Amino acid sequence: MSRFNSILTTEPVSDNLVEISCDDQPCSSQLSRSVKPKETKRSTGTLLIGSSIIRDINKNKFVLDTDPICVRGGKINEITERLLALPKDTELENIIIQVGSNDCCSFNFESDTFNEDYKILVTTAKSVCENVVISGMCPRLDDSQGNIVKGNERIKQIANDENFLYIDNDFNFRLLSGAIDMSLYNRDGVHLNTKGVAKLVRNLDINPKGKAKDTG
Repeated sequence: MSRFNSILTTEPVSDNLVEISCDDQPCSSQLSRSVKPKETKRSTGTLLIGSSIIRDINKNKFVLDTDPICVRGGKINEITERLLALPKDTELENIIIQVGSNDCCSFNFESDTFNEDYKILVTTAKSVCENVVISGMCPRLDDSQGNIVKGNERIKQIANDENFLYIDNDFNFRLLSGAIDMSLYNRDGVHLNTKGVAKLVRNLDINPKGKAKDTG
């Protein structure tokens, strides 16, 4: 995750293992940690947390510090709850947030509520880790009201206000005409296929296992 570390200021961190909830593999329980208060622990590096858009991103396939926390059908408030549920002594180098499209595509979407919920999420993430990376929402075929575009504008502004890195995932998932590039999605037009996942992880600076990192 060198791109994040070169942009964001990092501090020495401890090694705390978190509960994992992923769609495509069994959840694992919290692992035991030493009770010695002064013991030096390894860094857990970068944590990716989000909705099922990240369900196929895991340590079996990609070079990751820890397995992502993937909440099936997750909305902003649920990701906030998962961060609040982390052990109080959890320390990370970076947190990457990938959530919001389920909120935008719900029938009761309200822009101001979305904005406030996301601000609370970011505040919670900051309480866990100083360096927060906000990954913009990918477009979805079921977004008939264009709320994802509106939501991305909101979270981009939040990232700017907080001086956080914002990753734009809209442009790369569209054709030159502006239409969604369906070659990157499953038939539902919501979840990413293998090609779409590959594009998202490139945006997030995550490498497939067995592939050397591009330093160019």
